[in-house]
Amino acid sequence: STKAYTVTVTIGPDPSLKDITAFSFTSPAVSGVITGTNIAITVPFGTDVNALVPTITHTGASINPNSGVAQNFTNPVIYTVTAADSSIKIYTVTVTVALNPAKDITAFSFASPSAAGIITGTNISVTIPSGTDVTALVPTITHTGASISPNSGIAQNFTNPVIYTVTAADSTTKNYTVTLHVAVQLYAKPSATGSGDCFSWANACTLQTALTGAFSGDEIWVSAGAHKPATGSDRFATFQLKAGVANYGGFAGTETARSQRNPATNVTILSGDIDNNDSQTPIITNLATVTGNSTNSYHVTTGATGATLYLLTGYELQG
Repeated sequence: STKAYTVTVTIGPDPSLKDITAFSFTSPAVSGVITGTNIAITVPFGTDVNALVPTITHTGASINPNSGVAQNFTNPVIYTVTAADSSIKIYTVTVTVALNPAKDITAFSFASPSAAGIITGTNISVTIPSGTDVTALVPTITHTGASISPNSGIAQNFTNPVIYTVTAADSTTKNYTVTLHVAVQLYAKPSATGSGDCFSWANACTLQTALTGAFSGDEIWVSAGAHKPATGSDRFATFQLKAGVANYGGFAGTETARSQRNPATNVTILSGDIDNNDSQTPIITNLATVTGNSTNSYHVTTGATGATLYLLTGYELQG
């Protein structure tokens, strides 16, 4: 009689294998580049490399230091992979901290005239006094980059917007556009006159138009009479004040100097009577008997969120 046996031969892994096939960190999440027996890995700027924990994949029987054990990577770290046949391969892991990518302008100002810029994203607006020569202004610039061009302290012609380029330590760049606004006086009357461009009494605009077009540093001169944020039924209509814009009432509408205004004589009223039906107008003298004011604006004036500086003087407010 006979008996059959089945013999299965399994070829085991090469006992000489001892390669690192992957090297990474979880925090920060970065992977190394393996070139021969050198492993290079770059971590973000600001990373503390004194106790980084690597995850290592290898083909050997063991590795020292082991995967998952924190190491100080201030200097290159040697990893030794031991194969099943006890042969070894040595890898050198070098961690590089990326250069600083910061490249923000954090402050922009002039000393003469004294003026500070308002930074909105990559746009910087600076309001300077009327009559300022803008062809050779010297800015002081604070930034987080390695360099800036043109440099801080160098005179520039700001007749047109000027581009400033901040270069980070990692060589990336960010462009900022600096635009100057020369402060002006805007003129407002209850109804627009002439061209209504706001730049003279003869071409006065409404107060609402003046506020819309005003920049920080501007002044609005407002003549006597009742000024309303709108006409109609929109009770949310309001005079939206702007930070840094000075609003002066009390003008007759012919003055050439602010000191000539007389609020007591030239009564300037901000009225919420948008539908022109208040029984007492332009000034409410008796709240107990007035009618029609239930459809007036909820708020005759409103301040901008987060702004802290307004000037509203020489007015009477009527809800």
